[in-house]
Amino acid sequence: MCSEFNPIVETGEGNPTKKLRRENFNPGSTLGGGKEPSDCPLVENRPLGPRSARDSSHTAALYVHIPFCVRKCPYCSFYSIDSYEQDLLDRFIEALGRELELVRPRLSLRTVYFGGGTPSLLQLHHWERIAKFLEEEVRTSVQEWTVECNPGTLSEQLLVQLRAIGVNRISLGIQSTDDRVLQRLGRIHSAAEAIKSYDLVRRCGFENVSVDLIYGVPGQTLEVWADTLKTVVSLGPEHVSAYELTVEEDTQFFEMYGLRYSVEQEEVTCLMHELAADFLGQHGYVQYEVSNYARGELNHIGMVPRYACLHNVGYWKGHWYVGVGPSAASYVDGIRSVNVQDVYSYCEIVELGVRPIGYAECLPPLFRAGEIAAFGFRMTSGWDLDEFRQITGFDLMEVWNEEINQLLSLGWAELRGSRLYLTSVGLRFADQVAEMFLR
Repeated sequence: MCSEFNPIVETGEGNPTKKLRRENFNPGSTLGGGKEPSDCPLVENRPLGPRSARDSSHTAALYVHIPFCVRKCPYCSFYSIDSYEQDLLDRFIEALGRELELVRPRLSLRTVYFGGGTPSLLQLHHWERIAKFLEEEVRTSVQEWTVECNPGTLSEQLLVQLRAIGVNRISLGIQSTDDRVLQRLGRIHSAAEAIKSYDLVRRCGFENVSVDLIYGVPGQTLEVWADTLKTVVSLGPEHVSAYELTVEEDTQFFEMYGLRYSVEQEEVTCLMHELAADFLGQHGYVQYEVSNYARGELNHIGMVPRYACLHNVGYWKGHWYVGVGPSAASYVDGIRSVNVQDVYSYCEIVELGVRPIGYAECLPPLFRAGEIAAFGFRMTSGWDLDEFRQITGFDLMEVWNEEINQLLSLGWAELRGSRLYLTSVGLRFADQVAEMFLR
C-alpha cells in the first residue's frame, strides 16, 4: 500500500494540523487524555509562555489561515468559504491583526506560512495591513515567508507587493498540467494559465518557488502524470510537492466516489508515487520527505536539501508552531489548541479581545514524543538518536524497542551509526509505521 501518514491530521505544506480528525468537538473540550482546558495556559487570554526546557527549538513557526476561495475544490476538506461579501474580508483582516497581537509571544518566529483557502485572493491593501502586523517579526527573525498562490488569482502588482513586504517563497498550486485533470479537480485555471502564472512569479523576482501537484485523480493515467512531471521539471522550480489524492468524508469527492476510491486506486497510485520519485530524482530533486522534493546541496546538519520547506521541516522535527485564523492549530510548550472554524464566530470572538480557541489539550510527554517520532520518520533522513533524545527526553531505541526491531526485520527501516530511518519500502507504508509510535 502506498499511503501518507495521517495520525491526527492532513499533512502537506503549511499547517499540518489545520484539519484534525475529531468529531463533535466543542469549544473548551479536551482530546485524548490531556488535562482540562482550565489547566492549559494557552487557552487563557495572555501571551504564550516561556519555552520548555525539553522543547526542540527557541523559535516557532507561524501559520496564517486565509479561509476564502473563488470556488471550493471538490476534493478539499480544509475550512474555506467561496461566498462572502467584501466587508467580511475586510473585517477578517482586522480580526487577524488583533489575534496576532493576542498571541504575540516571547518567541522568535523562524518561518511564516500563509495557507488556505486562497491567500492570493487578498487585495493589495490587505497585504499592507498584514505587513504592518508582522513588520517587527519579519525584520528581526523570519528566514522563510511562504504564501500559497493559485494560478488565475495572480497579478504582477500583487507579486511585486509580496516581495516588497518580505515574502521570499511562493507555493504555486498548479496540481496538474492536463486540462482534463484540472477540470475533474474543479480548479479554476487551465494548464496554460498555470504555466503563465509560474512565468509571472519568476519575472517578479522570486527565487524560491514550490509547485504543488496531485496524483491519483479519477481518469488520470500514468502517461498523463508523466507528462505533468516532465512539464514541471522543464519549468525548474526549486521545490515540488507531489501529493496522492485522498477522498475525505466531508468533500464532494466523497459523495461522488466514496471511501473505497483510494483502495481501488492503490496499485496505480503506488506506480505514480514511484514514477515521481524516480523522475524527479533523475532531474536533480532530492526526496527529503514522503511527498516533498527539493533542489540544492544536502545540509549535513539538518539532512535536507537547500530548498526544503523550512516551515514543514519544523513540524516534522517537533518544533513549536502558532496558528492564527479560523481552524488554525498551535502547539507550544506541551499544549495543542485549535481555533474555532467558522469565520464569523472567529471575528466575533477576537473582536472581544479573546483568543478564538475551539479546544485545547495538554499532551502527555510520551504521547507527544510518539507523535514527533512518527512525523520525523516521514523524512528520508529519519532520526538521529541523540537528536531525538534531546528534543523529547526519551530514548527512541529503548521506548520503542519492539516496534523498531519489527521495522528492521521487515526491511522497512535501517540503522546506520546513530541514525534510524525508513527505507524506500518503509516510506511507502508511512502511515502504518506512524501507528506503531502513537500510543
